[in-house]
Amino acid sequence: MSVVVVVPRAFSRGYKPDTPSFLDTTACLCALRALPGLDKLAEAGANFYNGQAAWQCIGNQTQGVYNITSGKWYKAKNPKGSLDLPMEDNSNPPVGGDLVWDSKSRSLKPLKDKNTLTVYDRDCTGTNRSSFSTSFYRTTCQLLNDKLPIDAAPCWRPGALPLQLQNVSSWQEYGCKEGFLCQNNTINSLPQSCPPLEKCTVARLSGMTCSLNGTNVGMGFFEPIICQAGHYCQPGASTPTPCLSGSRCPEGASFERYLIPVGVLVIIDFLLLVGMFVLMFRSRWQRTTKAHAGALKRHKTMRAVKATITGRGYKELPEDQDNEMAPIQPGYSPYSPYGQPFREGRTRTGFEATLSRNSVYSSEQEQKELEANPRLKAFVESMRRAAEATNFGLSFRYSDLVFHPKKSPRPILQNVTGSIEQG
Repeated sequence: MSVVVVVPRAFSRGYKPDTPSFLDTTACLCALRALPGLDKLAEAGANFYNGQAAWQCIGNQTQGVYNITSGKWYKAKNPKGSLDLPMEDNSNPPVGGDLVWDSKSRSLKPLKDKNTLTVYDRDCTGTNRSSFSTSFYRTTCQLLNDKLPIDAAPCWRPGALPLQLQNVSSWQEYGCKEGFLCQNNTINSLPQSCPPLEKCTVARLSGMTCSLNGTNVGMGFFEPIICQAGHYCQPGASTPTPCLSGSRCPEGASFERYLIPVGVLVIIDFLLLVGMFVLMFRSRWQRTTKAHAGALKRHKTMRAVKATITGRGYKELPEDQDNEMAPIQPGYSPYSPYGQPFREGRTRTGFEATLSRNSVYSSEQEQKELEANPRLKAFVESMRRAAEATNFGLSFRYSDLVFHPKKSPRPILQNVTGSIEQG
């Protein structure tokens, strides 16, 4: 959409403004003029004093800024000066608040209620907008040179005129509608559509690209441009911005999507999940191992000495004969099921008789031996604490064992292989 500059009647005959003039931010025409009633001062274009001149801004430019007293008024920066200046002169701009002309007192009064003005004059600001004023100056020059005022109707072409999209009431109610760019439109410059050429209209209806003399017509300055892949176009940016490595910018992107942080987060989450599963499996395995070890400990009973005899004349003892060897156990373990009375006074045999000086078993003598050897006692206690058990014992394994007393003509044991389990 473009701004529509409506040329005042006084200027349409080929005359440029008599005094400094401009278009403000709402496309109101503002001109420095003599106050109403000072016609001689206005005709002579002479100097003015004591605020005899002021700025008048009107929205309906077809009325002629020098012919009416409506609209908003503003005091000039300098209370004295000259009116005989070029239209683009800005040496004495408007200042102060909004004023209106009071015909009764024939003086300027502060504006109290803007609703007393027309809809075209209410939004006048008295602030020069250079882009609007430039179009206004060019239009005036085009009229002076008998040329088409293209700046007054920028989308004009032979055989077609701009189509107005909104009227005053629609603009007041909705403003700029969604999907349109209205940065140059105001209530005094309503949105309009520039119709394409006849060939372009036919081509677009047929789904073809509009071209003029074999050349595609490019997009306008304010028309949207689809951002290419690998770039992103921020709102208000004049050029596309290339995407950095490790990021993704699809076609039409308005921002950059960073993929590296997302990938790092995914990897961290995966490692955390793996660690959680490992800890859960390890904890479960430890609980299972402890339970299995406890079951084995509870079911462990006193076992006999299992021996495998190798050589001539010896055979493996069957399982049903293990209990017959149970009476031998009390001498080797303090936890024998036969009790203390059974062990007291028992004659030592075998290894006990050979390695012990006393031939008769005595618990008091065994306790004295432990007390006489503190290192052995400390070793037994430390092993008991390390195993976290109240009943502590050792297991032995042997192979090819031979026992031949000195006075015996033949060995008692030969080629004996077996084990002595704890308990």
